[in-house]
Amino acid sequence: MATASSPASLYNRIGGYDTIAAVVEEYLDKLMADPRWRVSRRHEAPTRGSAHGSCQIAYLSEKAGGPSFYLGKDMKTAHVGVSISARDWELARGPLNDALAKCRAPEKESREFAGLFEALRSRIVER
Repeated sequence: MATASSPASLYNRIGGYDTIAAVVEEYLDKLMADPRWRVSRRHEAPTRGSAHGSCQIAYLSEKAGGPSFYLGKDMKTAHVGVSISARDWELARGPLNDALAKCRAPEKESREFAGLFEALRSRIVER
């Protein structure tokens, strides 16, 4: 619980698990519907309800200050060989912003949530 000296976590301010799960599912749907992304991916694409989606939900819930615990691999190890390029990363930003808007995440929290993704860029994008 937040006090006067500790503001509510992003997890709580954005709407908790339900909102984060909805954003991730919507994001994956939008990302996989983009033919530019699908053409560049040679690995199994994440889908709604997939283990990949569940891992993203747990990871982002934990990073947003929620009660979830991400037990998966570190991001660098998890993405070795996936060959995500800088172009792929940029393509993924639009679907994330669209998903946040569709799920009616407030603007400030949307920026913070997108920042959780952006913080992963150096560990996921292969040069």
